[in-house]
Amino acid sequence: MTDIKTVAIIGASGNIGTAILSALQKTNLKITIITRPDSNSKFDSSIPVIKVDYNLPSLTKAFQNQDAILSCVKISAVPLEKIFIDAAVAAGVKWFFPSEYGHPLSKEVLELSPTSGVKVESIEYLRKMEGRGLRWVGVTTGLFLDWGLTYAFLDINLKSLTTNLWDNGTIPFTVTNTTTIGKAIATLLTNSSARETAKNKSIHISTATTTQSELLKFARKYTTDGHGEKWTMNQVDGAQLVVDAQKGLVSGNAIIQGIALTKGLSSFGDEAAKWNSLLGLEDGESVEETVMRVVGEVNGKI
Repeated sequence: MTDIKTVAIIGASGNIGTAILSALQKTNLKITIITRPDSNSKFDSSIPVIKVDYNLPSLTKAFQNQDAILSCVKISAVPLEKIFIDAAVAAGVKWFFPSEYGHPLSKEVLELSPTSGVKVESIEYLRKMEGRGLRWVGVTTGLFLDWGLTYAFLDINLKSLTTNLWDNGTIPFTVTNTTTIGKAIATLLTNSSARETAKNKSIHISTATTTQSELLKFARKYTTDGHGEKWTMNQVDGAQLVVDAQKGLVSGNAIIQGIALTKGLSSFGDEAAKWNSLLGLEDGESVEETVMRVVGEVNGKI
C-alpha cells in the first residue's frame, strides 16, 4: 500500500466538488484544481489551478505527478471521464474516483433514467484499466440531503413553506449530506487501509434512510412557530409524475426524484452501514440535526 500525497480535482466548483474540496483542505494532501480555460470559478488563492482544454495531451500533462484524480463533474460531462481516465493512465496516476455520486446504478434505476448509463460506462472503462495499474473507487450516495433541502429538490420548500408529498411521503429512501461525502472521500484518500478495502469497487455511504414525511415533520418543527401551521401540503401521484417526466411534460428532475420518493429504488441503508463504519461516518449529523441546520441557513438567505 502506498500513500496518496497529491490529488487533482475536476469539477471543484460544483455541488459535490465544493464539499469535497472543503474536506480535503483539512488534510495534508497537496491539492490541484483542473478547470477549462473559460472557467470563471474562484478558489482559495493557496490552491493551484491549472486551466486546460479537455483533450488527452493537455490532461496528461496536467495530471503529471498526481497520485489521484477526483472527477466531480455533472452528469452531462461524465462521458468526458474516458478522456480523464486515459490521461490518468498515461500520466501514471494510480487512483481515480469517478463522479458516481447519486442513486445505485441498478437495472431498475437505469431503465427509469437511461442517461445515468454514462456512469456505468465509466465504471466499465475503469475495470478495463485495472490491468494498466489504475485503481478506482466509486461512491453511491442516494440523493443529497442538505443540498436537497436547501434547494427544495426533496419537494420540501423551506422558503415558501410548501411541500408536495409523493405518495403520502411514506417511501423510505437513503440520503447523504454533501459534508459526509466530503469526509468519506478525504478518508479514502488519507487512509490507505480503508482505500485498499474499497479498491476497484462501487461502495455505498449514507447519512440516513428517511422518508418525506419524516423530513417534513422536522421542517415544520424548526420553521414558523414550531408547529408548522403556515405550511401548505399537497399530495401528488409520484408514479404519474415520473411518467410525465419521461414524456417530457414536466422537468426530467422528476425522474431522479421519483427513483427515491415513489419507486423505492434508492434505499440501501444496510449496504451503507458497513462502509459508514469503515470510513468513520457513523457520528455525523442526524436527519433532525441536518434539517435544523439547513432551516437556519436558508432563513439566513431569505
